[in-house]
Amino acid sequence: MAKGCLWAVGAFALLALGGVLTLAALFVIAAIGFEAGGPVATRDIAAQDANRTPQWSADGRYLVVSLGFHIYRVGVNGDAWSRLPTEGDAGQFSPTLSADGRIAYLDGSEKQARIAIMDSDGKQIKRHLKTDHRGRNGIPQWSPDGRHIAFTTIGSDGQGNLANESIIMDARGSVVSKHIYAFGRGGGTPVWSNDGAKVAFSWLSHQGRYAITVADTDGSSKTILESPIISESGPNQREPRVGLSAVTWSPNDQIVYYVLKQNAASPAVLYSTNLSTMESKFIADLGEQWVEYIQLYPNGGILLYVATKLNGDKFSFQHSIHLVGADGTPLNELFTDPRELSANPGEIQASWSPDGERIAVVHDGYSSSPLFTIAPDGSDVRALITRDIDGNYFPAHAAPVDP
Repeated sequence: MAKGCLWAVGAFALLALGGVLTLAALFVIAAIGFEAGGPVATRDIAAQDANRTPQWSADGRYLVVSLGFHIYRVGVNGDAWSRLPTEGDAGQFSPTLSADGRIAYLDGSEKQARIAIMDSDGKQIKRHLKTDHRGRNGIPQWSPDGRHIAFTTIGSDGQGNLANESIIMDARGSVVSKHIYAFGRGGGTPVWSNDGAKVAFSWLSHQGRYAITVADTDGSSKTILESPIISESGPNQREPRVGLSAVTWSPNDQIVYYVLKQNAASPAVLYSTNLSTMESKFIADLGEQWVEYIQLYPNGGILLYVATKLNGDKFSFQHSIHLVGADGTPLNELFTDPRELSANPGEIQASWSPDGERIAVVHDGYSSSPLFTIAPDGSDVRALITRDIDGNYFPAHAAPVDP
């Protein structure tokens, strides 16, 4: 993964102790911070918290992924290879696929990180300028029907204070609904329901506060989880080392699953909330790690999650990928990186194929196989993309690898 400037990496390492540093938070830092040699490029800022979760096409025939400073498309056999968009400066991140193959992504190649849309071949690009005067847009997510895009930004609470905003816009760039959450600067990760009628945002602020909100495309919104109000004992008061994963929806869209770690001493706990009754349920204690990403098996029953473990000091992390039953039954540890890394703890991500037969894994810390697929039992590892010592990426033609 591109490390960006030293001050940005240091900021990430420090703020990661309060949870996952969001893209919006990085934009706040960038707005006030400069490297000794001058201002930091937008693409370097956007790269720090790029969403590198592998994006499967609806038919499962290819993947789109963010590696380094570019977006790549590759077939499931490690061929049919291309860089997207086909032209332009480096600085494209966080792709998400619509059902018909259009790609929404974050374009950090210019002075503002903007939401952009391109066709599946990387052409016909449309850049949406911004949603507020700061132009600080978060990671986009297509709705399943391809009609809407959800993302977050930083706006105002109407009283001159910066606040979180969730935005739902249509594919033309028109805002359909907007909601303001005035509990501090931070960022939210959007995840759409399977029917595309609702989108859940997981929020984690720089103060260590957290919340999960659910917004309908018709404009209504409700909160299903929220941390207590922080006392006014000081401007930097925060709950240390909070972690909140993005949610995943049950097949019938009645239940959301998520993982919450309330502080450094508490475990990461898998919960579910029934949106009809608003009843939350403890499912399982997942241990001392932070869980940033969780995804339910396409037909339900099995949860895939990516964990980050702090190795005794704030600059050392280890990553692992696990399967657990939706009832909390431990199933399998698919992958553990034995190295101690000082890079972004979110640089490893994974996702189910549409048929549930394969799991795609991105680990941009690997020099040889930053994108590979693996069977749910941990066998049959196939490299789709390789990287040379100069940082150049190549198709790997599904060559067997040892992760």
